[in-house]
Amino acid sequence: MTFENKSSYGAVPVAEAVQIVEVTAPANMQGGFKFDAVHNGILFAVIVPAGGVQEGDIIQVPFDPTNTGTATSVIGRWKDDLFACTRHGICHPSFLNACCCQLVLLGQVMTRLKMNWKAQPAPPEEVKNTFRNMVIVTVVMVITMVMTTPQFDIDIDDEFDNPTIVQEDPSVTYHFLQFTYFVYALYVVMKVRKAVRERDSIPAGKCGNLEDVCCAYFCGCCTVSQMSRQTANYDDEQAAFFTSDGLTVTAQTPVMVV
Repeated sequence: MTFENKSSYGAVPVAEAVQIVEVTAPANMQGGFKFDAVHNGILFAVIVPAGGVQEGDIIQVPFDPTNTGTATSVIGRWKDDLFACTRHGICHPSFLNACCCQLVLLGQVMTRLKMNWKAQPAPPEEVKNTFRNMVIVTVVMVITMVMTTPQFDIDIDDEFDNPTIVQEDPSVTYHFLQFTYFVYALYVVMKVRKAVRERDSIPAGKCGNLEDVCCAYFCGCCTVSQMSRQTANYDDEQAAFFTSDGLTVTAQTPVMVV
């Protein structure tokens, strides 16, 4: 009788080789800054190493096709202050839309973050309608508020012939619409701000877990403007008032394989 001695060996994990590419810095950037680059037609994110770079510097970075780029951002902190709304000028879309059409600007930010109008992650076919839905919400809100706004009447005193302006009492519908819009805006701004902080690893400030809701409640316009600047690189990308992502040109940095 012949016995065959067989040894069983487990699979030995083999580390995959990481492809290193060279990227030319498009501008002066601090360490931790994040920008987009393209290699073989694939968009990926590049994080500036500690110490920062100067415009034109060539840095070696790992090419990770799964780490898809979106827009220029900063890792671990906000790009600028909450109240730096006029950083790019008072005529910039990120400022004017925040003041006049807050939900329109928020819809552009949500499109960049691949969210639907409920501030939830969504597939591409749903994301492409986010901006349109936010515009519809804004238009419906404006029309209904105008239609239900209390009217002003002029009451003329016959004895002294002095006109007096009298305002009607707001209707229940008016109060309900105001409350509904306020709750929705508060909810989506809070959710989107939390998503931006999680994406860029930004810790909460002095208010802790209540920071997102506090910013949304006390200064929604400034909060939306800050998120707009955080999720786009307005130094290299041209802003637009009414495009789905608020951008007209996406700047991408070419890379060379080492």
